[in-house]
Amino acid sequence: MIRFCTTDHTTMNLYVVGIVAGSCLTASPVLSRTWVVHADGLGDVPTIQAGIDSASSGDTVELLNGVFAGDGNRDVDFRGKAITVASQSGDPAACVIDCEGSETELHRGFVFQSGEGYDSILRGVTIRSGFHSYGGAVESSGSSPWIETCDIIENTATREGGGLHGGGRIIRCRFINNRSLIGNIGNGGGAINGPLGVEILDCYFEGNASPWGGAVFLEEGLIRRCIFVNNSATSTRGSFGGAAIVFGWVDIEECVFVRNSADFGGAVTSLESIDKGLTIERCTFYENVAGEGSSVFSGRSRVWIHNSILARGQGGGAVSCDLGGIWASCSDFFGNLGGFGDCGTLDEDQTGNISQDPLFCDPEGGVYSIHAESPCSEANSACGLIGALPPECGATPVVPTSWGRLKARYTN
Repeated sequence: MIRFCTTDHTTMNLYVVGIVAGSCLTASPVLSRTWVVHADGLGDVPTIQAGIDSASSGDTVELLNGVFAGDGNRDVDFRGKAITVASQSGDPAACVIDCEGSETELHRGFVFQSGEGYDSILRGVTIRSGFHSYGGAVESSGSSPWIETCDIIENTATREGGGLHGGGRIIRCRFINNRSLIGNIGNGGGAINGPLGVEILDCYFEGNASPWGGAVFLEEGLIRRCIFVNNSATSTRGSFGGAAIVFGWVDIEECVFVRNSADFGGAVTSLESIDKGLTIERCTFYENVAGEGSSVFSGRSRVWIHNSILARGQGGGAVSCDLGGIWASCSDFFGNLGGFGDCGTLDEDQTGNISQDPLFCDPEGGVYSIHAESPCSEANSACGLIGALPPECGATPVVPTSWGRLKARYTN
């Protein structure tokens, strides 16, 4: 027992707040508990769901390494609890939720549907082989959970969000080979389909596919320090946003987009946001592919591009507009097959834009940092650093970097 006494108006922020003058209160600390779950059913409780059902606010459901499958270890509902479900090792490759979902057996990994917030935490697991209508791996309806250091691999949604459908804060996660199958307006997101206020930080997306938003379909929110590689949007009716399609106010910052593809906006498409808009800042685009806007497409939207590299886009010009507008400043448009694009002309004099080789260290080897002598380096640019990555070769002494090291920087 801990006893607090006061003789004046004092605020104590330990267990009691706002103690009345002259009073004396006794409080007991709230003790949290850890519920250990084994993949073979042994442990404190037999399944993940049983652990959550037993847990109270502040508790942890701890998963030992192994493959968790079957009832109670899939379609797991947090039930609105402010708890943590996490692998003991912290290694998602060693702690796997195998949903075993299919067209005839709909199963996903986790469900957040009771107003969960950032204090409902999922950490350090792999979720694979989910198959559902919305959210192949995770459904977050009217909730904002904290999802960290998870691998979301080979899940499918027949409508929206092959990996995740809904809101939340997603940090240091990998989304690989997820897909959504239907992509009309309001549908899509091979990896994530998110409503208002989604934050996607330090994540890695590869091989995700959807007719609209190969990796991400986002209404409003933030994407920062993420890597998008070989994601695609494909549709017989016209596909948009090989890596991401966004509506409303969205900020994309310090991200790398490599070889993503779509009919419109090989990397990014912004649609129907004429009164709002997309801001792209300090990003790097390389060899993305689209018939219109190999890097960025604006349809009835406003897009601002600052301090970014848009290089070697294939197909149409680097940017394209349809009843929308794109304003670029302090950016490098280089080697794009279709030139700058159809959003006016590249203004080098007034806005600091350039069209010079950014001198990537080793793009064929997957290294998209720049040479010390690059015109995009902070030392050589009046605008400061242009692109997502600083100089890491040339005159700057560094440890040799590989694509694996670059991915690790963003995902560990």
